[in-house]
Amino acid sequence: MQTFLQILQSTVPALIVFLTVYFMFKKFTDSQVNMKMLEMRAKRSDESNSLKYQAYERLLLFCERINPYHLSMRLDVQDMSAKQLAKSMVIAIQQEYEHNLSQQLYVSDTLWQIVNQAKMQTAQLILKAADTDSEHLPSSALIQTIEKYYEAVGYLPLDKAKSAIKNEFNSI
Repeated sequence: MQTFLQILQSTVPALIVFLTVYFMFKKFTDSQVNMKMLEMRAKRSDESNSLKYQAYERLLLFCERINPYHLSMRLDVQDMSAKQLAKSMVIAIQQEYEHNLSQQLYVSDTLWQIVNQAKMQTAQLILKAADTDSEHLPSSALIQTIEKYYEAVGYLPLDKAKSAIKNEFNSI
């Protein structure tokens, strides 16, 4: 019986030390794992924010690139009729749109709808300006008609989209 007590006297403290070290080590490793997970989430969040910022930049650039005035500067308008220029502009708008289609992943649905609507209204404005007998008119007549619309209304559909992009970006 005395041997049993001696074994118990040496085993119990060793068991207490073992359990203390085990739980302290477990708590330490758990905290390290949690810290690594938080770092990974922060890194993922930074990467996600970077993609969102790029999406807003690209959508603003999209709005600038489909602006009728900027389109007419980029396209070779010499020797084009107003109708030909209008078709070229609408094609360029569609190509720009398709190039930026993936940006809808990073912005709100509302903003994407506003940008999409601005694209459609811009294309309609160009087609409406070319709706007259523009086959025989020079390309400058189309640009002048669009400028008259802008002067009459005071804004292009793209202005609302750019404003919405800036507002959503600032609310992040």
